[in-house]
Amino acid sequence: MLKVLILLSITNCILNMLPHLFVLGIIMAYSNFRITPQISMVIWPLHYMLRVYILCKAASFATNEARRTKTILNASFDKRLTDDEKKGIKRFLERIDNKKIRFSLYGLSYLDDEYFLSSVMAVGGYLVIIIQSYMTVIEEQYPIYDRPTADKFDE
Repeated sequence: MLKVLILLSITNCILNMLPHLFVLGIIMAYSNFRITPQISMVIWPLHYMLRVYILCKAASFATNEARRTKTILNASFDKRLTDDEKKGIKRFLERIDNKKIRFSLYGLSYLDDEYFLSSVMAVGGYLVIIIQSYMTVIEEQYPIYDRPTADKFDE
């Protein structure tokens, strides 16, 4: 159930970000890259990317902590411990070794720093495609010396 909730949360963040990026890309294309968008058009995509970043970073920290726990327990296994403590640590290490501790999105991909970077690249590619498509529309409709700015479209 947790995997489904994490998958839905990340999907929700990315899908909510796309309309804001769409409008931001259109404004940037029509304003000839004089970046004059409203603050909300920049803040909302950053807000959603920050949410994805926090989820990915938390999962990455938990995975790294599990690896460190294995290392610490292996190092402390040779210290002075009672037989019961050694058996408990040995059983715990066997369980950890049998399972890889990683957070997945319902088996589709793993949550870690690489997932965040790939989602940033996908969102950046989406923004570039929007800007390029609208720049071609603008070039077809208006000659270079008579291009409207974003202010003229608001009138």
